[in-house]
Amino acid sequence: MIKILTAVFLPPIGVLLQSGFGQRFFVNVVLTMFGIIPGVLHAVWGLAEERTGFGLDRLVRRS
Repeated sequence: MIKILTAVFLPPIGVLLQSGFGQRFFVNVVLTMFGIIPGVLHAVWGLAEERTGFGLDRLVRRS
């Protein structure tokens, strides 16, 4: 629940909590600088990807 709230209200902090201090964090910071909506979408997408295990990495590996 905390991750969801931080992903919505503070997207970079939400990404930091779910995937650590890496590439996703910096991408989210840049997206949030473009606007709050892209940052929130990226953070929520990353959280959903983590919970379901269904992401772009999985799709690319199947091809």
